[in-house]
Amino acid sequence: MKLTWSILATAFAAVSVVNAHFSITFPEVRGPFNEDNEPQFCDGYMEPANRTRFPLTNGFITWESSHSPSTIGVLLSTSASPTSYGDFHTPSGGDQLVVDYFKATGTSGCVRIMPTAAGISGIQNGSNITLQMVYDGGDGKLYQCMDVTLDDQYNIPSDVSANCTKPQGQPPSSSSSNNSGYPTGTGSSGGAVISTAVNGLLGLGLAGVLAVILA
Repeated sequence: MKLTWSILATAFAAVSVVNAHFSITFPEVRGPFNEDNEPQFCDGYMEPANRTRFPLTNGFITWESSHSPSTIGVLLSTSASPTSYGDFHTPSGGDQLVVDYFKATGTSGCVRIMPTAAGISGIQNGSNITLQMVYDGGDGKLYQCMDVTLDDQYNIPSDVSANCTKPQGQPPSSSSSNNSGYPTGTGSSGGAVISTAVNGLLGLGLAGVLAVILA
């Protein structure tokens, strides 16, 4: 049985998604970017190493990635030293969001952060908080953390602001938080079919795929 070129093109495109990753360029992250650890809590860094100042009301996160489109959300913890996913959960166990999950396009961008608008208690000038950005380029959730101190007198440097002319993201609605970590309705059976096909091709290896093409 021969596979059509359109099916193969879709499969190869999906295979490339496996390499999707992202990195935060502002504010400073918990530790040096480690691509291999991205699927882990806070990119593999368990303890806050430093805190930087961050605006109390109108801040943003700038990011770069290797894939588009993607699903992005930002979690917030008011714990003095968040060391587990549970520190970023609401009392009911859902994600404590400061930015609702949304679909982003492009391989770079910025996410609007308004801590005081998220309806989370303990947010005020001088608060130590940790932001954890969740990024999914199609092959699973990836994480990076930023430990910051909220400062109503802090202004983001102009050279950084120049990279955020069209911020994305909004504070979560009361019904947006969910246990899955994804916006409601983003799953599809079609994705499962493609995933199955991709897994099959990955199992064949490059030589096997070429054999299928040439058969």
